[in-house]
Amino acid sequence: AFVTCLTSETYGLTVVEALASGTPVVMPHCEVFDELWKSQLPSEWMYDPHPAAGAPSSAAASAAASHKLLESLTVASGAAAAAWLAHNPVDMSWEGATDELLRHYDRAIEANMPYRREKSSNKLAVLHSLLALLWSVGLWWLMRAYSRYLIVLFARLMLLDIHIRN
Repeated sequence: AFVTCLTSETYGLTVVEALASGTPVVMPHCEVFDELWKSQLPSEWMYDPHPAAGAPSSAAASAAASHKLLESLTVASGAAAAAWLAHNPVDMSWEGATDELLRHYDRAIEANMPYRREKSSNKLAVLHSLLALLWSVGLWWLMRAYSRYLIVLFARLMLLDIHIRN
């Protein structure tokens, strides 16, 4: 049997290689191994790397954890474990890992879509507000600069005789 004691794995390539070559693996319970292997391999092949909570002393807790590791190693080293693995071969590939990663990305993107839509909507509202402000400032400037001329122009169009003094 192959034994790994690492609990900070990100994928566990050595575990995949051992299982793919038909070697049973003894591994600790940790986030990545539980996610990848807990439902696919016999539970007896996994052990808790941390001493049991509530143990009378740290020495007793360490002894209990070591005993569980030895039990897992004994089970995984037996002929029944090799037969189980031969009957249930591990089907892992880079293509499968990539497909799974892409599925995670798709779920993350989909989960983020409401926020992206809201952000896009807010961005559009700000853009329209800025355009309205720009038009308002432009019209205010035109009215301020040319109000006399516009008043005289409209007055003449209406045939009124208006004179504006400074």
